[in-house]
Amino acid sequence: MLLGKGIMINWNNVKPEHRPQYDAWHCHEHMVGRLRIPGFLRGRRYIAHEARRNFLTMYEVASLDVLTGADYLAKANQPSELTRRTTPFVTDSIRGLARVRASFGVATGGCALTLRFDPRVNGEALLE
Repeated sequence: MLLGKGIMINWNNVKPEHRPQYDAWHCHEHMVGRLRIPGFLRGRRYIAHEARRNFLTMYEVASLDVLTGADYLAKANQPSELTRRTTPFVTDSIRGLARVRASFGVATGGCALTLRFDPRVNGEALLE
């Protein structure tokens, strides 16, 4: 079950040789720092079993306004030295934002299946 009314979803790759540094940064600085921002309710990271990208990270937020708010932008625009050293290892990133219309169940889930699609009408993309 998702918390809140908004979600940020990130897919990305990290080469195996960079994973120890990435894991340390993501678990001990990045995720912790995001969850200190008011309105961030929960963060989860999944490691791909079979996918084009190694990682899926989801941040559940009170509303999508949290992701354009002053607290989030201040944190995002002032990266730490460790963040500046680690983020070059992150490649092939895709980020999506969505409003949560409904969420059912009682658990958070240990596995996730994601589908990415490009909405089109008569061959033209709806979103650019």
